[in-house]
Amino acid sequence: MYSIPAGVVAIVILLIAVPANFPNQGLVGKTRMKNVFSRQALKRVDFLGATLLLAASLLLITALQEAGIQYQWSSPLIVVLLVFAAVFWIAFAAWEYWISSSTGVIEPVLPWKLVNDRVRIGVILYDFSLSVFSSLLSGYQKLMGTRSMFLVGFPFTVSVLEIPQRFQAVNNTSPLGAGIRLFGFIIASPLGAGVCSALAGKYQIPIIHIVLFGSSLQVVGFTLLSRVSTSPTSGIASSVYGFEVLAGFGVGANLAILILIVPFTIRRNEKGKSHLSQTLTPEELSALLKSTTVISTFPSEVAIMARSVLGQGYNNQIKALIGTAVAQFPAALLMWKREQIRVSK
Repeated sequence: MYSIPAGVVAIVILLIAVPANFPNQGLVGKTRMKNVFSRQALKRVDFLGATLLLAASLLLITALQEAGIQYQWSSPLIVVLLVFAAVFWIAFAAWEYWISSSTGVIEPVLPWKLVNDRVRIGVILYDFSLSVFSSLLSGYQKLMGTRSMFLVGFPFTVSVLEIPQRFQAVNNTSPLGAGIRLFGFIIASPLGAGVCSALAGKYQIPIIHIVLFGSSLQVVGFTLLSRVSTSPTSGIASSVYGFEVLAGFGVGANLAILILIVPFTIRRNEKGKSHLSQTLTPEELSALLKSTTVISTFPSEVAIMARSVLGQGYNNQIKALIGTAVAQFPAALLMWKREQIRVSK
């Protein structure tokens, strides 16, 4: 609900700031803004494709979020969701192929020419692999107390939620203190985006080299973060901030580069839950799964145990991010060309 007012404000700003006839402003004979919602223009919209894509995405993400937390992977609900998601994905692909091959006026959501190009597929798979792993992590976040989380983003999104939440749940820091301790990641990410974008544009460094470099930094950074001590009494090692910088710089570099490359390519943790259930009452466990702040109300020994188990859970989540970083390599290699793609000025 909070995104609706922000979206309305953004739309108003765009309507005011974007020039008329954009991106063909100043040219004669182009479609004017008042004709964007005309009947003729609406005939070109791929409503069926958009509906199939939305349905397939919602079904798949819902299954990935709920499986292993509220329901078993073998439960009828999860199986039905996955089966229908597969059906909608197949239907979406078939429909997009058909309208891309036809001579009609409908403009497909996914033009099939994108699928026929290896480099474009590399970009799509690169993004998609990160989205799927991030969606899986949303199930872990529910276990650790994050409610109503619909997560389909990059490791950046996962990290800015997981790292501060770990500081609060395991190391008992305040929300403000946890946010301050995330500065290493937050500062390094835009820094990586700026530096690598500048290098790609000014020195014409091949995009693939920067992508592989950013992926390597992520593997190293997330691997080190996944090995952080889970003991709530050991404090936060200063090396953690260095690990944040490595991971953040790599994430920022690849986020920026994948945005730049697009125009140039166009021609859960059930074990932890079980462990906690052996010590906590059902009421305490239910409260903990809703918010980690209740740990402060537990007896001292129980609180230490709970924070330690949560720490192990957060380490497992970061290990899943290692998978997202490793998954980037084969997708990135699909973008390899004899004449490497470079950002032209």
